[in-house]
Amino acid sequence: MEEQERYYQRIHFWGRITLSMAILFFLGICLYLSFVLQLHPGWEVILTAFLGIAATVGHTWVNLSDQVTYLLLMGPAATYMSTLTGNVKNMRLPSALASCAMVEEHEGRMKRDILAAYGVATSIFVNTFFLIILAVAGQFILEILPPALLRGLDYIVPALFGAIFAQFSFKNARVAVVSLGIVLLVYHLSFIPSFLRVFTAIVAAIIANIVIQQSAARKKDNSEDCH
Repeated sequence: MEEQERYYQRIHFWGRITLSMAILFFLGICLYLSFVLQLHPGWEVILTAFLGIAATVGHTWVNLSDQVTYLLLMGPAATYMSTLTGNVKNMRLPSALASCAMVEEHEGRMKRDILAAYGVATSIFVNTFFLIILAVAGQFILEILPPALLRGLDYIVPALFGAIFAQFSFKNARVAVVSLGIVLLVYHLSFIPSFLRVFTAIVAAIIANIVIQQSAARKKDNSEDCH
């Protein structure tokens, strides 16, 4: 029992240190680029990006249920590493669960947590290794591409979002039409500040679709009651 307590104490000690260092490192990069190299993009651009991200994934910042679930399934070491590197649900958590599947259910918690940490660490290593290869190869490819083709790369991000939108449109065309209409409306409303348009469009689309779905559900319930 004492060995297990020492293990978890050291995990939390180093986990807090590494996450704190990561926060300082990323903030340091932003401060260096903004105020030392004079590459600050402007507060309006930063606020626009922040509000757009907050409207989309801001709920995960206070989603304690996910954090508790990760901690129970992966243990503290794997949770610290997953929080730092991201891709928790689609990469880190499956890797941790696959590693834990090697032991029986009656095995101790500490053994399962250690295996989960090894699984997540392996996932991070493989992910980082291939990302480095792609980054190096990508830079080489970009250097030999003609300028006309490079200008076409500006359409990659719109094309990706268009493909995602089309994919979700096949699942629920009504939601897609309503969302697209709201985005176009907000975009052409000049009285909405530019840094608030993305945030406003996302929130308005979510609210509108919730209202439509609730209205459809009430109509369905009323029709069933009539029969």
